[in-house]
Amino acid sequence: MQKYTARISTLVSTLFTAAALLLSACGKLNIGEFASYVSTFEAEAAARGQELHVDNLVIKLDSSLPNTIRAQCQERPFATPTIAVNQTIWDKSSDEDKEALLMHELGHCVLHRDHKKGDFPDGTAISLMRAVSPYGKSYEAHRQYYLDELFDNND
Repeated sequence: MQKYTARISTLVSTLFTAAALLLSACGKLNIGEFASYVSTFEAEAAARGQELHVDNLVIKLDSSLPNTIRAQCQERPFATPTIAVNQTIWDKSSDEDKEALLMHELGHCVLHRDHKKGDFPDGTAISLMRAVSPYGKSYEAHRQYYLDELFDNND
């Protein structure tokens, strides 16, 4: 009987440890120098009638990403969503390019949007969620449209 009691005690202890680990993964926010971009994301959502509070996300600079990847939303089961940002590209980017990049990745990690294919006839990206998202002059010129489209619930 003592043998079974010890096993049950070990099992209960293991279950409590697993539950604590799962709960600690929820609600984690570690965004450091990216906080102003997340605030802009939340404000732009609010301006379009969406109540949005980002409270479970990690954003970090990553020097190991290849130069072909500007940033990447990483979502794994039981883990906090993470945006890895290519440090080399980030360091060389304008403020507008940084905003466009993070709005795109927040679209993946927070809004759960997939890439959207297509261009307008003039070659302008149809969506901020295009695989190669607009940046530079294109993003600046069409910022309002891209943000409207990003937060459009009909997509």
